[in-house]
Amino acid sequence: MLTLLLISCTGTADISTGPTPPCEDGFERHEDGSCYAVEVEGDTDTDTDSDTDSDTDSDTDTDTDVPPADVDGDGAAAGVDCDDNDSRRYPGAVEACDGVDNDCDAGTPEPTVARYVDADGDGFGAGELVDVCEGVAGYSADASDCDDASATSYPGAADDSDDDADNDCDGQVDEDFDACAVAYGWAEWWTDTYYMGGYAGPITFQIDGAFTVCSLTCDSWWLTDIEPASLGCTAPPTLPITTTDAVSVCVTVVDPGAWAEGSCSAYTSAGTVTLPIVWNE
Repeated sequence: MLTLLLISCTGTADISTGPTPPCEDGFERHEDGSCYAVEVEGDTDTDTDSDTDSDTDSDTDTDTDVPPADVDGDGAAAGVDCDDNDSRRYPGAVEACDGVDNDCDAGTPEPTVARYVDADGDGFGAGELVDVCEGVAGYSADASDCDDASATSYPGAADDSDDDADNDCDGQVDEDFDACAVAYGWAEWWTDTYYMGGYAGPITFQIDGAFTVCSLTCDSWWLTDIEPASLGCTAPPTLPITTTDAVSVCVTVVDPGAWAEGSCSAYTSAGTVTLPIVWNE
């Protein structure tokens, strides 16, 4: 049999359906029954310094061990370097011949050498010795230039041009000039073959044309001498000779004692021309 018990109370009944569930991690239940986040003493450090707050580090670095600046990178700091904008200048530098005080001592003279002025730049100087920086252009240790105003005149130069100058400084002018090096003109002996008969002595021959004659030679022992001719084969002019008409040459002939054949030749700007000569007595 079921018995129903009724209880009457004054006030409010606390009716609960079961135990209260716990709050999640990091939360706690307050008196009102709700869950609130747990407050943690202090905040979380979010910067990279060594404290644990989240503010900005406001302390000032008072270190005094920063090295002085070396602007020119020569290893000597400002205050020690006599010119911190020029890397050539610092205490202990080797003094160079560059117009500045390299070693910062304000007293070391620049290194110099004694040289002669080489005004024409041909490697040879002249005049008096002067003190200059070694290696500076325009000076030479050799003072044997015979014409320091001409770069084509110095000891050992070629003296083979027709410039009326002593190019090799040997006291002679144009001694190696070959007037026949440039071909031009024409030249021929006035006859094809000359027969001497029985005549011995100097005899004059003529080369016609427009040319320069540079040298003369004969190839036989009885044709003993050949040179440019003057009146009577005396006082011959000096070779080379340039003409637009003719040049006379003088050949000295001796008696060979029998029939003999020889020749004389002229080396000219028009080529070598040869005259056969026959002793036919």
